[in-house]
Amino acid sequence: MRSDPRLYVTAAPVERVEIPTLFEAHGVVEVLEEPPTLRPPTLGWDLWTLDTASHVPGKKAFVANGYRKRLALFTGGTLTFVASCVEFLGWPRRPVEFLRDPALNGVGLTELVFNFGLTVATVREFMEPPPDRFTFRSGFRNLELAGRARVYIESEAHAAPAGSHDFPPRTVEWGDDFAEGAAYELVLQTYEWFGVEAAAVPFVDHHRRLLDAAALHAHLKGSSVPALAAP
Repeated sequence: MRSDPRLYVTAAPVERVEIPTLFEAHGVVEVLEEPPTLRPPTLGWDLWTLDTASHVPGKKAFVANGYRKRLALFTGGTLTFVASCVEFLGWPRRPVEFLRDPALNGVGLTELVFNFGLTVATVREFMEPPPDRFTFRSGFRNLELAGRARVYIESEAHAAPAGSHDFPPRTVEWGDDFAEGAAYELVLQTYEWFGVEAAAVPFVDHHRRLLDAAALHAHLKGSSVPALAAP
């Protein structure tokens, strides 16, 4: 059983769909192996695992990068991603340092959630019929570490209020800004759960209820740590 602190995020089509190429060597599994990214693959916090897709017959296709990343697509169209805080979403990255100072990388989480939305949008192209709505779910597990320290975001004043949490589901309609809209909902509720006021959440447009992907990309492009998220 896993005990590392981690984030999960899922997206399920509201309508019933089929994915004809799920158990084939080509088609939707190629999206799992090379998912879309805001920045060049492996330079950012993305879903790339460098793995070749495996199958559980009649159930799912999946790729994984150790315990750090796991991406799976199920027969009913549900896409799931699990990201470890250790050596991926945590800052600092080294496990021993993270245990002493368990900071969650907010910028990394934001980029990751946006990349998940991009991946859902791409996987949708292989669904029959293409659904008009997706229900997103997300949450955390095992954020309370040894010594009762809890993972925090931005500053220690914003520590996780509980060791584990499941956020309310969010339904997002298909449209031109699908990934930005989904990311906005997931990022905002995450920051607010950690105690950050909505006005202080970075890279979001509250008026349009969208993630500002251009502002996020500009920030990351000017950052001195873009390669630290590589698998």
